Amino acid sequence: MKDRYSYPVITDGNDRLFQGLLDRLVGFDNLFSVGRLGMFCYVPMCICINQCMKLVDLMARYHRMDRNERLGSYYGLR
Repeated sequence: MKDRYSYPVITDGNDRLFQGLLDRLVGFDNLFSVGRLGMFCYVPMCICINQCMKLVDLMARYHRMDRNERLGSYYGLR
């Protein structure tokens, strides 16, 4: 849903900002961004916890992934 007043605000501009930040973020081997603010989308707390549990599995192989695989893994979490 693209609503100017939803939390966090999901607009086309913020979606482009998220994509730009992800492009930089995947260059790091030890920095991850998850949760409501980290993924620029409102999700219930159970989804945030699920993202963290998936991230634990992802961290074991993250350093061997190329940029496209890393981006795909973020979109899979989101």
